[in-house]
Amino acid sequence: MIRPRYWIKHFIARRASRGYPLYDVPHKQSERTMTEAEAQENFHYFMSVRLHRLAYFLEWLRENFAVNATLNGEGLTAVSNWADEYGGGLIQYEGHVALEIWANYRPIWDAAYAGLNVMIDIGIFQGEYLMVKRPKLHWEIYRGQEVEPATYGSIQFMKPCLGGFPRFWNGFPLRAGAGAIINGRGLATVGDHMARNGSLVLDAKQNLHLSNFLDGNDPLVVGDYRNEQL
Repeated sequence: MIRPRYWIKHFIARRASRGYPLYDVPHKQSERTMTEAEAQENFHYFMSVRLHRLAYFLEWLRENFAVNATLNGEGLTAVSNWADEYGGGLIQYEGHVALEIWANYRPIWDAAYAGLNVMIDIGIFQGEYLMVKRPKLHWEIYRGQEVEPATYGSIQFMKPCLGGFPRFWNGFPLRAGAGAIINGRGLATVGDHMARNGSLVLDAKQNLHLSNFLDGNDPLVVGDYRNEQL
């Protein structure tokens, strides 16, 4: 059950998502099940459309919600707050269902599933923001880690991610974009005690914090990333 204070905001979000541009990858299945060539084609598609999609997303937020989503700390906070308040209206089903659809591109992301396209664009925004803050970061295909075999079966495997972190870390802004909408749904749902405000900001702070470390094999004391400045 959705809390009454979100009803109008969710209606506005669903209405605004009608006709939102489809994230139309050539291979609509989980990248972890693809051949190398297929994953490369999906990644090439992502790289070729990401800046056009980012521009559309920023204008969409401005026109429909009066959100000024600049690629700085204020803009990131504005997008994170928007996702908390409006994002839950972009999906009308439980979070694990949304994540499965996000991972596999099925059903096609139109009509009732159009909000999944916004998830991708939030992730693009998050990634581009992080690259502005940390120019050494860059988009690449996530290929897992030998030291953590479970990564080869993860939902991120062979999807776009951020590379350039020390010690073989990676950033997953597309997953953060999906998570922000799923989290927004949780915030709006009576009885959901797992969701928290500002999930997109917290993800950005964690990535900014990790990117500051130097390569090496010495033990790390990571500390509290929540104090990182946007």
